[in-house]
Amino acid sequence: MDMKLQDEINKQAEASKNNMLWGKPANDILNGRDNSASANPIRAVWEMVQNARDVSTNQSNIIFTRKKEVFEFKHDGMPFTNNTLNALILQTSAKSRNDGDQVGQYGTGFLTTHIFGREFELAGSLQLVEEEELYYNFPKLTIDRKPNTREKMIESLANQFKEKDSWLEKDDYRSNKPNKWTIFTYFQPYDKERQNVEIAFEQAIETIPYVLCLNENIKSIQLYDEITDRSISFNRKEKILKEETSISYLYSTIILINDSRNEKSGEFSILTLESKKTVTTKKGINKTMVTVILPIHNNIVGKLSDNISKLFIYLPLVGTEHWGINFVIHAPMFTCSSDDRSSLRLITDGQTEHDPAIENCKYIQEASDILFDYISQHLSEWKDVHYLAPIDFDVSNPNKQLSDYYKRLKDVWLQKMSGLDIVSVKTTDGIIRKKPSCIYVLDSALTKAIKEKEELLMPFYNVLSNMYHDSTPILKHLIFWSEVFAHWYEGINCDQIISIRNIIDYIDDNGMAVVNEKDLLQICEYLRDSKLEGFFDKKILLTEDGALTNKTEGRRSDISSNKLKVCIKKLLPEQTSKFVKNEFADLIQLSSFNDKNVKEALSSCTEELQTKIKSVTDVAKSEWESNRRGAETTANLLNDEQRNALMDYCYMTIPLNSTSFQFKALELIREYYNYTFDFTDKIDADFFEWRGAIRTLLCHILTEFTILDNGKKREQISWIKRMIDCIYAFSDFKGMLQNYRVYLSQSEEFSYCKDLKRDPGIPEKMKDIYNTITSTQEKTIEIRKELFDHEFGKIAPTDATCEIVLFGKKIMDEISKSGKYLNEIDSYEHKDLIMDIINNFDEEAEGEKWKEAFETIYKDIPSLLAKLVLNKDNRESMIKIMKVKDKTRLNKAAEIINNENLIHIWELGKAAWIEKENEQHDFNKKKELGNYVEDYLRKELKDILKNNKVEAKVDDVQGGQDIIVSVNDEPIYYIEVKSRWVVADSVMMSSTQLERSVEQKDCYSLFAVNMIGFNGENVKKHIYPKSIDDFLSRIRIVPNIGKLNEEILPTKRDSNEQVHIGGDYKAIVPQNLITNESISYRSFLSDVLKPKVEETIKNSL
Repeated sequence: MDMKLQDEINKQAEASKNNMLWGKPANDILNGRDNSASANPIRAVWEMVQNARDVSTNQSNIIFTRKKEVFEFKHDGMPFTNNTLNALILQTSAKSRNDGDQVGQYGTGFLTTHIFGREFELAGSLQLVEEEELYYNFPKLTIDRKPNTREKMIESLANQFKEKDSWLEKDDYRSNKPNKWTIFTYFQPYDKERQNVEIAFEQAIETIPYVLCLNENIKSIQLYDEITDRSISFNRKEKILKEETSISYLYSTIILINDSRNEKSGEFSILTLESKKTVTTKKGINKTMVTVILPIHNNIVGKLSDNISKLFIYLPLVGTEHWGINFVIHAPMFTCSSDDRSSLRLITDGQTEHDPAIENCKYIQEASDILFDYISQHLSEWKDVHYLAPIDFDVSNPNKQLSDYYKRLKDVWLQKMSGLDIVSVKTTDGIIRKKPSCIYVLDSALTKAIKEKEELLMPFYNVLSNMYHDSTPILKHLIFWSEVFAHWYEGINCDQIISIRNIIDYIDDNGMAVVNEKDLLQICEYLRDSKLEGFFDKKILLTEDGALTNKTEGRRSDISSNKLKVCIKKLLPEQTSKFVKNEFADLIQLSSFNDKNVKEALSSCTEELQTKIKSVTDVAKSEWESNRRGAETTANLLNDEQRNALMDYCYMTIPLNSTSFQFKALELIREYYNYTFDFTDKIDADFFEWRGAIRTLLCHILTEFTILDNGKKREQISWIKRMIDCIYAFSDFKGMLQNYRVYLSQSEEFSYCKDLKRDPGIPEKMKDIYNTITSTQEKTIEIRKELFDHEFGKIAPTDATCEIVLFGKKIMDEISKSGKYLNEIDSYEHKDLIMDIINNFDEEAEGEKWKEAFETIYKDIPSLLAKLVLNKDNRESMIKIMKVKDKTRLNKAAEIINNENLIHIWELGKAAWIEKENEQHDFNKKKELGNYVEDYLRKELKDILKNNKVEAKVDDVQGGQDIIVSVNDEPIYYIEVKSRWVVADSVMMSSTQLERSVEQKDCYSLFAVNMIGFNGENVKKHIYPKSIDDFLSRIRIVPNIGKLNEEILPTKRDSNEQVHIGGDYKAIVPQNLITNESISYRSFLSDVLKPKVEETIKNSL
């Protein structure tokens, strides 16, 4: 037969056999490999750990090593059997354990490891005969998954089996002891494969402790990264029973971590809550039904990483990282919904007796039961309990059955969780915990905005706290709870979730009492940035006055001058109260209020103000005219702010140092109120109008002056005159002077212009006569009230004048009414005034005015004098006066004779004259006493005096003593003489005498002269006895008066800085003291004064 043909026959036969043997595995490998290409790299790691776990003997060790272009995975578990090695080559499942604790061995899931490399070398041991210690320790078996076609993959599989079958006949690597390590070495020619290992390493670090906790047959897992030069090992140290409840056990598993970087090194304690219920495997082995890993360390609840799966079947179900709770649930009998172990089967098929979905739901319910049972017992012991709260099951799953299940599960968890005190809130008593059902949080939109811009947290928190006080989570937990509530109540209307509309409505209703400016601005900026301008229809824009307005009423201030704006705000509060602060105005388009608006508004404003002020003026005038002095209302006058604002406005429009009316008027107004302009702003005087403002100010100030009482007005006479003078000179405003009580009359009272007349020069005496003659018992006349003060009359807008002729005529009319003129003038009550009129006819300066006013009296002088002067009642007195020849005495007598206090003046003058005579008598006697003392000393001390001069002089200046005894002109002793003339008199010392006596207490004496009982007439005139002996016998001396006075002397204090006693206070020396403490005159001379002088003279030698 043709050899070529035979080769083809053999080739096809071999291909047919290989296709039958390896075709399906090749297809499965290609599909599985390609479908796993996008798998999460961490899943491949757990597939490897699962492989090592399933072949572990008791306490297996796993090592992962990352090298430059190689990734190595090894474990020290059981060696391969023919079945397990065939399963690895064909990528089919094989059982290597008989304890029912196998998760899966080399199934299609293991194909995901090819994301680390499609070709790897396997080194390990193959058990050649079951239950015999005979092994082939092969150094290398290449598993090549690179082929992309079925044929190439079949060829690769055939080669792998051919290599493996060849070992059966070889004995070079046979041994009765297997190699310690089974090693998978993945080759990584591509960056993607190397990157996958890097990602897997990073993610595995967080989860490995939990894997070790749930897999007691794995002792350690180690990661070596030769590229980053980091190694980190995880060793399960021990598992301790901590507590037992009625339905569960609490264990603590200690994982020892050793990190070459020391980032993770230390002991890591994992608390697991294990159900007391068990399940039985197919092999009849009992296992704990469910285990819950608690995120609690040292009684502090933490947040599990988002990279940690929340469901385990010994190993993580990758894809359940966001399953919706902050706990890990493990059940050994969980059933996955697919080969990729990414989720549980939770939907029944209705065709299975022991449906895995029902079992899975049962395990989850058991986990819930033991968890909430344990939480309820220990919640108060833990901190940061809010981390227990997250519940976010997939209630929106498109599969309705699955969605319904998650809704039911969520309701159960919510019912439990919402009843726990796990929310920290701040109250006046400090931070306390409350149930979630009692708190308020922010909605998802606000939460998202805050997470994007952290500065928004404080504004929204502050407002929320004002809204709900102690029902708001503490600041650092607000976003957390807001997100929790968003998941809890997804798709459900919850009144506890507060939206931006709720917050804006709250601010709109309560104003700035519930929000500060900084927070409000940030909230408004959020509205702008979020395109929520519609909320600006609410009152949330802050005005310059601190109130709130909306975009409809709010105005942007575009006034050219800041000072002008200040003025306008005081004058137009209703309009300017809507001025929005610049920071807020910049957020939205608002209507403008500019200089043109200011001009128009001011015109209306000043007119309105003048009308109000006029109402005050009208009331004041009405009360004046009705002679009723009620309290005039001032409610319609300008307040201080309005007044000052108008002054500032005028100041800005008027050139400084101007000679214009408006400048002068403004200066006078400023002076009256003692007002100072503290700015230099100027505005366009050609555009802005000053007349309305000045007129308003003048109306106000003149009205204010009008209603002052006369006393206060008199204090401002100079000012009001200058103000009237200013207005009088400006024709446009001159007429307004008629409306105010600002004109001073000659009676120093202020009246309206229309009520006064100019005085052409009426003599003052004539006005007095007018007042007396025209007054009656019912009414007193004061003509000066009707006459302008002379200076004010010059600037009054009136022609009314009081003519002298008419003035005199009115007086004569009153005299004539009496019916006693001429014939009976002697009995006329005002006859003395007629004499005064006659007397003034001869006045040099005003005589002609008197004659003009009283022409009739002037003609009747002879008849009147005969009747008035020489009548029988006063004829004798008049003759005595006429006999006085001294013109000066006569004039003085005439001057005083009409004084109504003449008698009192006479008595006081006479008493003063007597007192003056008495003082002279006292002085003379004291002088005589001084001479006596002086003579005595000279006589007694003649032997030692020699050239020394001794004197005892009377001090005629009130210096604290009457007599000073001196030696050689140096004072050595002081004597105060007090005479007592009547029993009622007391001896009193003045303040000066008191102070001098204390100052010179060792050389000061009081002489008390008792003149009681001496001749009565002499007492009145202080006439002392002529005999010196008689006088000296009446003297008693108190030589220690200075020491006695020490205790009563007022404390010496700084008269300029301290409170002190002032005035001429007196010290009274009682008669009993004088009797008890005194010595005789002669004893004083011999025992006190003489020794003092002797001592002084001796000391001077």
